Amino acid sequence: MMAAIQKYVPDAVTVTHPTGGFYYWVTLPQGVDTTAVLTNIAAPQAHVTYIPSANFYPQHDVHNGLRLSYSGVTPAQIDAGMCRLGQVLETAIKRAQPVPEA
Repeated sequence: MMAAIQKYVPDAVTVTHPTGGFYYWVTLPQGVDTTAVLTNIAAPQAHVTYIPSANFYPQHDVHNGLRLSYSGVTPAQIDAGMCRLGQVLETAIKRAQPVPEA
């Protein structure tokens, strides 16, 4: 999956490489709401899914991350899915609202 991430995901995205488990944590630039991307910005039409970061925080206040699973799928499925997800994330980054400086 990391090879597909490096190949298809925009440079503005950072990825935590796991040392165990079945998931990658992906962080997008501030202003990208991954819950909105999942429901409104082509993710359903691209046939990709992930878990938005807000689900992992008690206050549901972190919106620019997501968790990807790589278990139970073939390398070919991972490559195809990451290609589609990379396009979705690129669109989301372009549409993101900048976060004002504090």
